[in-house]
Amino acid sequence: MSGWFPIAVSWTLACVFGTALHHKLDDPARFRASLAAYRLVPESLTMGVCIAVILLESLTVCALLLATPLGLLLATLMLAGYALAMAINVLRGRQHIDCGCGDAPTPVSWFTVARNLCLIALAFWALTMHTTWPALDIWGVLFCAASAAIAFGLYQCAEELLANRSRHQRLWLGITT
Repeated sequence: MSGWFPIAVSWTLACVFGTALHHKLDDPARFRASLAAYRLVPESLTMGVCIAVILLESLTVCALLLATPLGLLLATLMLAGYALAMAINVLRGRQHIDCGCGDAPTPVSWFTVARNLCLIALAFWALTMHTTWPALDIWGVLFCAASAAIAFGLYQCAEELLANRSRHQRLWLGITT
């Protein structure tokens, strides 16, 4: 079954990046505000970086759906960039900003950095296992799709826990906005 692992990981990451891309395209103003809040690029370049991120995420999703090594490599590099941006802001003490990863506002924290590091490890592991893709028969496709659906469901549960953690902290501190 190890031949199917990279495909299942690719499809799982396609769901992760596809969901993030959907939220960026659904509310571009919010994405731009999230990106600007990181304060890593000059304000004048924010729109260009937003467009570049959206294009790169689109390319990553397509390459992951095709289960190519390029998709896993792009996912690894993009996740590393996101983890670095989050870590820089956590170290700066700027944990109030939204990570920009999805629908529910989730402040950057060491938890979000760790989440990305886990995804990086998974993508890199799958990338190192790539030799040649096995022929996809119907059972292989179903197995990979089911594995990806289960893994993505677990990922979504973890995302909800992170979002609820930030909601709980705001309630505990008496912050109503």
